[in-house]
Amino acid sequence: MPTMSNAQLYAAMDEQDARHESSQSNPQQETLLNTSAHALPFATPPLSPPTSPPYGPPLSLDLARQVAAGAEALARAKGWKMCIAVVNSSGHLVVFHKMDDVHYASIAVAQAKALCAVNFKRPTKVFEDAIAAGGAGLRLLAIEGLCPMEGGIPLLQDGAVIGAIGVSGVQSAEDGQAAQAGASVVQPSSGATSSA
Repeated sequence: MPTMSNAQLYAAMDEQDARHESSQSNPQQETLLNTSAHALPFATPPLSPPTSPPYGPPLSLDLARQVAAGAEALARAKGWKMCIAVVNSSGHLVVFHKMDDVHYASIAVAQAKALCAVNFKRPTKVFEDAIAAGGAGLRLLAIEGLCPMEGGIPLLQDGAVIGAIGVSGVQSAEDGQAAQAGASVVQPSSGATSSA
């Protein structure tokens, strides 16, 4: 039996309610309409949900240090002052680097970007772009724990999320470059930047 998305199920229920209300004057018509309403949702092809990688085992302290060092190397080469947070697959902080003279707000922002990337299994740039586009994307602002600024990237190993990196300190695009430099230590082919 095909499965239905929640939206399809609610639409079918609304249609059934509307038919029920319009047929109150004729009980025989109500029986016929209820029968056809139950058949309707299953005639519609199911929508497939977007796929996301599974969570894997948490990254090691050694690998987390390498990820942070990759981001820090790019930051130093560019003269950027940044905070770099690396979390494991359960969202717990493993490594945190705060470069000298970075503004204090970046401490919390870097951690929020890393946590958002691991919890949602996608780069935070996806959310930044959706909100910047306006319209329905603005609904994302209501999601608790969302950090819609570039600079958070999930860390993938063997197709599984093993952690995430979050970087803050300069412009979001530059934070994203440093985060990608760190993430490339784990996934040299850079599979982390694809959006879902």
